[in-house]
Amino acid sequence: MPPGFASPETVDTPLTTDRSVPAYLATLHLLRQQIAIVNAIKRRFESSLFEIKQLVQADVFDDELDSVRGLLKNGYTRAAGAVAGVVLEGHLKELAAKHNLPNSKNHQSD
Repeated sequence: MPPGFASPETVDTPLTTDRSVPAYLATLHLLRQQIAIVNAIKRRFESSLFEIKQLVQADVFDDELDSVRGLLKNGYTRAAGAVAGVVLEGHLKELAAKHNLPNSKNHQSD
């Protein structure tokens, strides 16, 4: 008998009603179900956080691009180009991270 179990009593489980399953096996079955539920909740939570991060990031990029439009409208083309470049670089970094691409800053070209 596994340690921590007082006796090999049998219990009813959702799988059987004939009380032929030892208590520790029924408990193990229920524990595995609970672990599966917790793992599913964790995956859903991570997915939701990822979606929220993408929405916030898109909103920030839109705000920055609105600033670029304002700079262009007022004749500040260099400043608009600089801000647009920062927005583009941020977006490309996120794409590279999402697809596990290497960081080219540390890469030496021939």
